[in-house]
Amino acid sequence: MSFDIRIGEKCKFEDFYCTVRYIGETQFAPGTWVGIELMTPTGKCDGSVESIPYFSCKPKHGMFVRKSQLQPLNEDITDMTHSNFLTISDSRLRDALHIHTSLLEHLSYQNDLLNDKIQKYKEFINSQAQVNQDSIVNEDEMENLQKDVPKIKEELIRKRSQVESLKFQFSKLQKNLDEKLNIYKEKTEQEMNNQLLSFQKKLEIFHNRRIELEKENEKLRQELGTHYGSLLKENELFKQRNIKLENRIQHLGRSRRKLLCYFDTFEEKQDESQFVTKLTELKKKLKQINNVIELNEGKEKPIQFNESLPPQEQTNRALWVAKIFQKYPQILFIREKLRNIFGKISFSRYIYSETEESPEIFTKEIIDKLIIQHYLHSSRSDIAQLLTEQTGIDVQKESESAESQLIYLLRLGIINIERLWDKRIDEGTRYKQEGDNFIFESIIANDFSIWNEPSDNPENLMIDEELSQKLGDYSRNFLNVVIGANINKLIERLTFENEIDPNYIEAFLMTYRTFTTPVMLLFKLIQRYTIPTNIIESNPKEWLTKKATIQQRVCSVLLLWVRNYFLDFDAKLISQLQSFITNHISRDHPKVAKTIEQEIKRKQTHGINEQEEEQNISDKEATKPIVPKNIFSRDLKLSDINEEEFARQLTLYTFSIFKNIQPIELVTQAWSKPKLHHLAPNVKLATQKFNELCFYIASTVMEPAKPKHRAKEMIRFIKIGAYLLQFRNFNCLMALVAALTLPAVKRLALTKAEVPVNYWKVFETMEKLTSSIDSYKQYKNTIKKTDPPCIPYLGLYLTDITFISDGKPNNINGLIHFAKRKALYNIVLEIQKFQKSTFKFQTVEQICNLFRQPLPAKSPEQLYADSLIKEPRKKSHKVFSSVSQPSELSSKKSHKVFSSVSQPSESSIK
Repeated sequence: MSFDIRIGEKCKFEDFYCTVRYIGETQFAPGTWVGIELMTPTGKCDGSVESIPYFSCKPKHGMFVRKSQLQPLNEDITDMTHSNFLTISDSRLRDALHIHTSLLEHLSYQNDLLNDKIQKYKEFINSQAQVNQDSIVNEDEMENLQKDVPKIKEELIRKRSQVESLKFQFSKLQKNLDEKLNIYKEKTEQEMNNQLLSFQKKLEIFHNRRIELEKENEKLRQELGTHYGSLLKENELFKQRNIKLENRIQHLGRSRRKLLCYFDTFEEKQDESQFVTKLTELKKKLKQINNVIELNEGKEKPIQFNESLPPQEQTNRALWVAKIFQKYPQILFIREKLRNIFGKISFSRYIYSETEESPEIFTKEIIDKLIIQHYLHSSRSDIAQLLTEQTGIDVQKESESAESQLIYLLRLGIINIERLWDKRIDEGTRYKQEGDNFIFESIIANDFSIWNEPSDNPENLMIDEELSQKLGDYSRNFLNVVIGANINKLIERLTFENEIDPNYIEAFLMTYRTFTTPVMLLFKLIQRYTIPTNIIESNPKEWLTKKATIQQRVCSVLLLWVRNYFLDFDAKLISQLQSFITNHISRDHPKVAKTIEQEIKRKQTHGINEQEEEQNISDKEATKPIVPKNIFSRDLKLSDINEEEFARQLTLYTFSIFKNIQPIELVTQAWSKPKLHHLAPNVKLATQKFNELCFYIASTVMEPAKPKHRAKEMIRFIKIGAYLLQFRNFNCLMALVAALTLPAVKRLALTKAEVPVNYWKVFETMEKLTSSIDSYKQYKNTIKKTDPPCIPYLGLYLTDITFISDGKPNNINGLIHFAKRKALYNIVLEIQKFQKSTFKFQTVEQICNLFRQPLPAKSPEQLYADSLIKEPRKKSHKVFSSVSQPSELSSKKSHKVFSSVSQPSESSIK
C-alpha cells in the first residue's frame, strides 16, 4: 500500500503504532528504507545499524522497513475528545486504550530526553565557566544557549499538560469499560441461569425415560429366560443325536482303518505274485464292507474280520510308506482310486441317518410364509395376496434388504452343502489331534516335505533369467521374477529367512485357491514353522537365528491370512489353527500368538463379511440432494427425479455393490460357473443391475407413442449420462450408451429428428469414450488419468480375467504357473484401488430403494417389435433429410441447457 509519508508522521506497521524518524538510502541494503520508532520495545535497534547512526531512540524501539509495509492511520486517535470515546465501539475503545498507553510511554520518554538535554546544557555551562575562568566567553554562544532554555521549558510544560489530559481521558475510558463489563456479566449470569433450568428439565425427562427402559428391560429378561429354557432342551436333543452319529462314523472308520493296514503292512521283499493275491483278497474284503453297509444301514455294529492285524512296529511310518509307493506304484494307484469310495461312504454316513427321524424344521406353514414374503419383497403383491387368501396366513412386508429371506436361506443351504461335500470328498483330508502334535494324514499321497526340498533348480523353480541377472538378489522382487514353482518353493519364498517381497505375499494369499486348498496351505505353513532338529544340529549358530526369523515370517503370513481372507476358514480349520497357536506359537512368540487370537475373535464376532469403516462425510462436505415434492409418496417413480440427482443416487447404489466385490469372486471365476454362482453374489448382482439399467433405459425411451415424447425421454437420459461422466461413473455410462445404441432405439429416425444438435454432440463424446475400438483404447487412457472416487467398467475387468484364465495354462513344465496368478493379482489390485474411496453425496433412501427393486424392462425382441410398430420401415427412409438439418430454434434451446455439461472439465477426470 503506497501513500505520502513524512518524518515525524504517525503510521501503523502490522499491529504496532509507530513514528517515522528517517527516510532515505542506507549502507546495509540497497534501496529506500524508512526508519520508524515503535511505542513498545518490540524493535531491533536504537536507530543505528552496523555502528552507523541514522536516528536516535530507545534500545529495541527502532526498526527499518520498506514504505509498502506501512499503513496510514484513518483518524488521529490522539485528538479524540471525551465525548468521542464514549460513542465508539468496544473494539475501538480497546485500540484507543492501547494507543494512549503507548503515547503515555512515548511522552514520558520525551520528557526524560528533555531533562537529559537540560542537565547536559547545565553541565556544559558549568564546565565552560570553570575551564575558561581566565578566558573570554563567547557571548554569542551563551546568548543562544540562554534562548534555547526557555523554549525547552515551554515545550516541557506543554508535554506535561498533554500527559495530564491523556491521563484524564484514560481514567474516563476505564470507567466506561468497567460499566460495560458489569452489564455483560449480568447478561451472561441470566443466560447461564436459564440454561441451567432447561438442563434440569431435560435431566428429569431422561430420568423418567431411564425408569421406563428399566421396566421394559425386566420384561425382556423374563421373556429371554423362558426362551433360554426351551433352547436348552432342544440343545440336549441335538447332543444326543450327535453322539449317535459319531458312534456310527467311528464304527465305519474302524473297518476302514483295518483295510488300510493291509496296504501299509507290505514288506519290501514281497514279489508281485504275492501282491496280486493280496490285492484280490482286499477287493473281496471291500465288497463285503460295501454289502454290509448297504444291508445293515442304521445298525451300530462294527464289521468283524477273521485275520489278525499285524503290530505297528515301525518308528517313521511316513518314510516307510513313501518307499513302498516308490517301489510299488500299483499300491499308490489303488489307494488313490479307493480314496473317493471311502470319502463317499463317510459322507453318506455323515448326512444320512435312519435310527432317529430328523425333526421337521421347515413346516408347510413356514414354507408358505417364506414364499409370500418373497413375493412381497419382489413387488408382486398381487400373487402374495392370492396366496394369503388361499393359505389364510397374514404376512407383513419385511424390512428393506438386498434379497428376501427365502433367497438368503437357499443361498446359505447351498454354501453349507458344498462346504460339507468339499470337506468329506474333494479335499481328501483327514487330520486329528494326538496330544500336542497335529497329524495331517495324506493331504497328498506322495507329499514331499518342504525341508527335504532341494535348493533352487529348474525342476522346482522357474525364473526370468534376464531380469534376475539385472537384479542380482531378487528376494525383494520375487513376484516379478518368478514364472513357475512347486508348492514347497512358493511357501519357502513366502516365509524366506532373508528379505521378502510384500507384493508377492499379497498376490499369493489372493490367488492360492486356484492351485491348492486352505487345508494344504495351513499344513505347509505348520511344516515350515517346525524346523527338524537334524537341520538345526548341523549348524546351530546359523540355524538358531534363521529359526526365529522363519517362525516370525510364518506368524505374519497367518495374521495377514486371517485378517484379509477369513472367508477361507471353516470351523475345523479355525480349531486346527487355534490349537497350533496355543501349543506352538504361544510358547515361542507369545505376543504374536495373542495378536492372531485377537484377530480371530474379532472376525468371529463381526462376521466374515466385515467391511472397512467408511469415511465420515459431514453435511457441509456432502452435496445437498435435489429431492422431488412427492419423495414420501408411495407412487414415487424414477421419472419424477431430477437428472442430476438420478445420476448421484445411481452412482451411490452402484458403488455400494462395487465396493463389496471380494477378490475370491474374481480370481476363481465363480460368476461364470453355474454351480459356483453363490460364491460370487456381488459380481452377479453388478452384472444383473447393468443389464437391467440398459434395457430399462431402452424401454423408457420406447414407451411413449409420439416422437416428441420419445425425444424428451432421450434428452433426459443424455443429460443423466453427462452427469454420470462428471461423477466418473463409467460403469453406468457404458450401460446408458449401450441402451441408446441398441438396434431398436438406433433406428428411430423420427425421434432423433426431435433431439437438438447440441445433445447429439454430448452423446458423441460419451460414445467415443465408451467405444470398443482398439480394445477400448480411449476408455483405458481416460481411466489411467482418473483418480478415485470412480466406478470403472466392470465388464472389461471380467473379460481380461477370463482371457488370462482360459488363455494361459495352470501349470508350466510340471510347476505351478505363478506368472498367470500375478496377472490376475494385478487386475484385482486395480479394482481394489477404486474400492477404497467414497463419493461425497448424501443418500436418499427412497430413491435408492427404487434402484434396489427390479427395474421394469422389456426383452430385446419385444423392444425391436415395438420399434417397428412405432416407426415402420417404410416411413423411416423419407425422414433422413429432416434429421440431418435440425431447426435453429431447437439448437438455441439446447445450448442453454448443456453449456455447463457438454464438455467435462479436467478436474472431473484428473
